[in-house]
Amino acid sequence: MKILLTNDDGIEAEGLKHLVNWAKRKGEVCVFAPKVQQSGKSHSIEIHGAYEVKKVDIFDGVEAYSVDSTPCDCVRIATLGMKKKFDLVISGINCGFNLGTDIQYSGTVGACFEAAKGNINALAVSACFTSFNNAIKNLDRVYAEIEKRRMFDFTKIINVNFPEAGDEILITRIGKPIYTDDFEFLPDGTVMPKLVCLYNGSRNLEVDTDATMTGHISVTPLSPDSTDFAAYNMLTKKVGRRFERNVEMFCFAQHEVAAVRIKKQPFLSERLLLCCGFDYYLLCFYCYSTNVNDYFLLSALIAAKTRTT
Repeated sequence: MKILLTNDDGIEAEGLKHLVNWAKRKGEVCVFAPKVQQSGKSHSIEIHGAYEVKKVDIFDGVEAYSVDSTPCDCVRIATLGMKKKFDLVISGINCGFNLGTDIQYSGTVGACFEAAKGNINALAVSACFTSFNNAIKNLDRVYAEIEKRRMFDFTKIINVNFPEAGDEILITRIGKPIYTDDFEFLPDGTVMPKLVCLYNGSRNLEVDTDATMTGHISVTPLSPDSTDFAAYNMLTKKVGRRFERNVEMFCFAQHEVAAVRIKKQPFLSERLLLCCGFDYYLLCFYCYSTNVNDYFLLSALIAAKTRTT
């Protein structure tokens, strides 16, 4: 098995070293990791400038590259840039949890979303910021359960969080945010964010936040598809997938008359719009019905070219 390792804490981070030592027993390992700290970079990429990609000799017997960009770009350089093929991408071990909707900020998880975009299975691994010991101790067992349950047959991304202590494994869903920020406005005009924990001691073990914070290892399947399927299914069932064009349009040119008759709607009487005096024009008047029980969206575009002599 060919394994790509990355992280958002940087190529010299302690968690990555532990992950390399573990992954070497599972397959052929290659490392592409950020040159410097990239936490909170989510799924961002560099599109405006060049950046350094440098081969480094840090991990014994492992091909490794330092990438002066985001975790997502590390995956992109390895797969799209250097055309390397991988069976699995593992991102971590992150120093600090990636839980709840805060995963949207995570560079660790962002790298996994990029892997899934390229149809590669991906595993995000995070540990309590105080210690990697529990993650190192239980990673083998968690990965064995993932394989045993064939979880990658059902999802492309799995997010695993290890508490400081505790070894019971729970399959969970995403919980509410676990952090927010206060901001200190400094005299020099800069702003310093200060992390604030939102966890209130709740114990709903179905969600990753509560499970991890109460000493359980959370294993959460994630989807790279951001479609709100509940809303999609409801809207397509009630309205249909196509917006109805409740308009009849007639266009004439060369000093003729353009007439657009709008079909009757609950709030509109039938009316006739006349446009005259153009050598050439285009008249479009659409009435889009988005929901018969809510509202109609009206949009009009008139482009005209006057006569030249």
